[in-house]
Amino acid sequence: MIERNVRANDGTMLRTYAVGSGPTVLIANGLGGTPEAWKLLIAHFQDRFRFVTWDYRGLYHSHRPCDLEHFRILDHVGDALAVLDSVGAKAAVVMGWSMGVQVSLALAQAHPERVRALVLINGTFGAPFKTGPAISLIGHYVPGLLRAGLPLAPLAGCLISRLARNSLLLECGVRLGLAGESLDRSVFEAVSSRWAELDFDAFFRILAALGEHDAGPGLAHVKAPTLIIHGDHDLLTPHHVSDTMLRELPHAERFTVAGGSHYSILEHPDAVNERLGLFLDGLDPGGQRAVES
Repeated sequence: MIERNVRANDGTMLRTYAVGSGPTVLIANGLGGTPEAWKLLIAHFQDRFRFVTWDYRGLYHSHRPCDLEHFRILDHVGDALAVLDSVGAKAAVVMGWSMGVQVSLALAQAHPERVRALVLINGTFGAPFKTGPAISLIGHYVPGLLRAGLPLAPLAGCLISRLARNSLLLECGVRLGLAGESLDRSVFEAVSSRWAELDFDAFFRILAALGEHDAGPGLAHVKAPTLIIHGDHDLLTPHHVSDTMLRELPHAERFTVAGGSHYSILEHPDAVNERLGLFLDGLDPGGQRAVES
């Protein structure tokens, strides 16, 4: 990948990555994700598309903003625009995974002219702590609790990093059903091995802001053709969330990955890539679906 530094509108330095050739695909990653997380998808399509992505502000090689309130979803939307501008892309197919689904939808709502199509993978439209099955009853309080616990962020980060280094975190995730047995462990470990580099103060600030964001009321105004990729064993994004997006988004279709967890693209890459290819093939140069489904 070609790495470059780009300045966001507020002056924050962002690390960007680009690979491939052809029409632009902008990747909005999951929280804590790296470009390696998309390795299997990018390898399949990089002869047809140019993929661009970035480290979220405050994470990995991107700098923290001067104003620590600027970790909101709309700040990430501004960063996405800076990334597109840096590669001269007037519009792009936007793919989001997990947190990136919220960023992608917010981008499509605020700047529809920059979004040719949306691919929403294992994520929600917003308010994730209120839609998750395990914590929905206390979801309203989670962002405040995260902010109150910021002094403990370094300790939590040290624990997470240590668990990730000895594969215990992955094994626990598989046993709890958060990830499937078919997960490509080499890719997952390539990502999780870098969690020790994370600024966990920034991480938890982003997570708190994520919990306060809700794109639900604006879903009906998203005109971009949309493919929702949902895992039928995704405990972090329940089925009713993709039901809502499918119902509210005017030009949406859904692909349910049988046996897929929150990490569907690392568990069933062939099935995901095949369905994604059909969706991309159906886009004309103007970004509309050749055949609505």
